[in-house]
Amino acid sequence: MGGVETEARKQGFQVITYISNESLGLEQQITELISNGLVDGLLISVSEETQQTKNYDHLMQLLEYEIR
Repeated sequence: MGGVETEARKQGFQVITYISNESLGLEQQITELISNGLVDGLLISVSEETQQTKNYDHLMQLLEYEIR
């Protein structure tokens, strides 16, 4: 168990890890999945493809769901 997961568990939270393998498309699918569920917060390492294309729309949409 990593440090983030250990601390989250101490606070009564569960950690779910999604890996996009540096793919913008997969990252978009993951954010759509997250927006449909009950999520208290996110820690995101943005994919290389997202950074290269500067396409952050899928991440900005999460703000509409008040996920921070």
